[in-house]
Amino acid sequence: MKTYCLAITLSVIAYAASAQRLVPVFPDPDSLHLSRQMPDEFGQKWVNDICVINEELVVLASPMEADHAAFRIVGNALVHMDDFNHTDADVTIPSKFVQTGGLTFICGKRTTDFEGQTTVKAHNGEGWIEMGSVAGSHIYDVLEFNGTFLLARDGGALISGLLQWDGVEWLPFTSPIFGRVRALEVYNGVLYAGGDFQINSTVQYLAKLGPNGWEEVGNGVNNRVLDLHASSGLLYICGQFTADANETQELPRLFAMANALVAIPNWVWEIDAMSPVSLTRIYSDNAALHICSSTVSMPWNVDRSWSVENNEVYFSHDHQAIRVLTQNGIKFFVNSRINYGEHDNVMYGETPLLREVLNGQLQHVLSNGHFWAQMTTSPTQLSRPSLRPGFTTEPWHTPKDNVRGLLYSVGFWGAGLSDGNHYGIDSHYLYHSYPGVARKATYGPYSECYNDDYLNRYFRIWPLSREIIDIHQQNFNSSGYNVPEVILNYPGNGRSWCDESSILAPFVDLNGNGIYEPLQGDYPEIRGDHSVVILMNEGMLGDNGAPGTEAVVEYYLFDTPDLDLANTLFVHANIRNRSGRDYEDFAIGFLADFDIGTNIDDYVGCASESNYFYGYNGDDFDEPTFTTPGYGNNIPACGVLFLNRPLDAFRYYYQSTAGLNGRPTNSQEISNILQGLFTDGSPMEFGGFPGVSWDPDSIVTHQFTDFPWEPFPAWSEPTSGHVPADKRGVGSSFIGELPDRSAVCFDLAIALAFPEDSMMMYNEVEQLDARMMAIRSFYDEQSTSCFWEDVPLTVDDVAYNFQMNVFPNPNNGQLTITHNNLSPLQWNIFSLAGRRVASGTAFGQNEVISLEHLSDGFYLFVASDTEGSQHVEKIMIRR
Repeated sequence: MKTYCLAITLSVIAYAASAQRLVPVFPDPDSLHLSRQMPDEFGQKWVNDICVINEELVVLASPMEADHAAFRIVGNALVHMDDFNHTDADVTIPSKFVQTGGLTFICGKRTTDFEGQTTVKAHNGEGWIEMGSVAGSHIYDVLEFNGTFLLARDGGALISGLLQWDGVEWLPFTSPIFGRVRALEVYNGVLYAGGDFQINSTVQYLAKLGPNGWEEVGNGVNNRVLDLHASSGLLYICGQFTADANETQELPRLFAMANALVAIPNWVWEIDAMSPVSLTRIYSDNAALHICSSTVSMPWNVDRSWSVENNEVYFSHDHQAIRVLTQNGIKFFVNSRINYGEHDNVMYGETPLLREVLNGQLQHVLSNGHFWAQMTTSPTQLSRPSLRPGFTTEPWHTPKDNVRGLLYSVGFWGAGLSDGNHYGIDSHYLYHSYPGVARKATYGPYSECYNDDYLNRYFRIWPLSREIIDIHQQNFNSSGYNVPEVILNYPGNGRSWCDESSILAPFVDLNGNGIYEPLQGDYPEIRGDHSVVILMNEGMLGDNGAPGTEAVVEYYLFDTPDLDLANTLFVHANIRNRSGRDYEDFAIGFLADFDIGTNIDDYVGCASESNYFYGYNGDDFDEPTFTTPGYGNNIPACGVLFLNRPLDAFRYYYQSTAGLNGRPTNSQEISNILQGLFTDGSPMEFGGFPGVSWDPDSIVTHQFTDFPWEPFPAWSEPTSGHVPADKRGVGSSFIGELPDRSAVCFDLAIALAFPEDSMMMYNEVEQLDARMMAIRSFYDEQSTSCFWEDVPLTVDDVAYNFQMNVFPNPNNGQLTITHNNLSPLQWNIFSLAGRRVASGTAFGQNEVISLEHLSDGFYLFVASDTEGSQHVEKIMIRR
């Protein structure tokens, strides 16, 4: 049986609700300032795969220079494998390694002549050898079976896609398959093949070899198979099929079969549609299975990689892996992401990048049964896997491929003027860099230490609930109580030595010393019954035209029978100026990319006097499409209500960069939109464009300020004669002056409403307006309108009376601490579950601590002096 090079997907996220154990995860490869990208010569290669040969890491790259496609990694150096020289007859576009039968094969194709010969290259442990050549454009797979090698390739009506090696040349297999064979595998001693072939009227796409030739597997499949993989007593099959051969039973595009060839339940339905796909590979790594898949459609539709462990699925959000491999304790990641940046198919080496996180740290769904809101580390919140909306009215965990939604994503904008220069940031899909645009936001707070510790602390979200906080309050001092990881690692304090804000996220400080001490009973201060806290900033990339702000954002909801509150997701944000500049004419906005069911027939509007804007369907029927079944006649509306600040401006815009309503591409244009101007800076006039309005003397800062059922000359999209389309809205509030180290608090509500009378046009907007008024009343009755007052923040509020260094980190069980404190320090080491596993006293200012009794993993190091000052740091033991 063949064995592939070991692999781990890039972002293994615990998507199954029951999964609570630690799982490995990679950070967003777009964050190159943290990603430990391999040396420049790696980044200049199109890396296709990696594997280990003779205990050395080997890289397979599409040749960017003559005569070389395979490289060894020695330390951080990229060394040509001089015995692998490609010529015109070789594999000119290698695609992947396959290790089987003691050899390492290179699969791929030759492109100089479609009918030419592709050389079969293999490594025998001593060097690269040529094992003949085959006609055709692509070699897909190689497998040792019954003492000989089989090769899967492009075939045709008269050309076998399955060949066997006779020691001299490749000949058609004794039981040929005419057509394209993409995958081979042995399961329970039986040979299986998958691809784009039809052997006879009953055997197509998937077959197994029986005593009398190729046989149908189960009831077959109705479309191509892309990969096969046997693991842990199961045969995993993935492809572009949707049902069995007779189309009487629906099948997921990835499923596992046991001996009886029955689909394994529980997790298969978690994986949504993978079509169109160009590449899918399945790998094993210890107990985990990893499914890496890519598409050829749209750049933002390539976020499809998964891991399966103990029959549970973990979804890799936003980015995908071709291969991740562990070698000598270091993880190497090959990125197959197609994006707007310079990060396509490059390789990243890692020491601290791979870390262990609990379920929910990178992705969490906030829901109370009325709506489902997808939370991730992305600066565009309510982010979504694939093409699913981020704010939906239907469960994410459903067997269906698509759901009906309301919002694709949301996010904060900001812009201001300093020393005559405009600085702006727009959160619309900021994880994509538009060509020529450098502005970008990312996870975590502003810091002067964008290092490994920063990554370990902040590349995550913090899902919290009133229940776990109440339990912590009652039991923090009880014997045997383990502090929940999300409370233990909550970002109450920033690192003062890195110029981070002293108070990052709000917490209850029981002893009033300004230090977040969950082991002493402190706990996060949240609103609502369920909450997710997210940190983000755009100072990480330096002076890139962005305003240099950081934001602590909390999304929260209530478990309540009150339908107005139950249909509302609340947003609280503290936005801080960390740029070193004083701003004037500063404005903060909130983007809502409305997708009301089918997104191509939407309108937007604004109730300026009530301080909210909204999206709604442009006609009385929401049609189904390939991405959503549509709402039909029962169509909801969705809106964003400004709670503690006025809605001073509202603008809509298209994704296109053209025209007065185009997408902003620079700081000046962002500022224009947030100030209630057209993108080019022209003032808006009631009813239309400059010079083409219903009241040329009336300059306004809000568009479409009348309800859609009001007749002309009321101003709405229907009375303007607009064609319904995919619409985005940005509401903003004028802040004015924003000095350096000052903060602005924002409270918002995202609400949805269904019509009471689905036959009444725009009745959902009428119901939304009533809901907004009820939400406003609820908010105004609260005793505290905002967690923070608008007062300057400092970074030295917490007195750290000693400096300490803890190194190396990661370490092999020997840890050195140095500090400048004149008195001894007490130190403790806690597991991430809150259990103390080691303690001691550092009498000297340079001491070595032995932690050899601890197993590999992450721990919390806490040192305290007699004055109560603390140094807290997450450490990693890795041998």
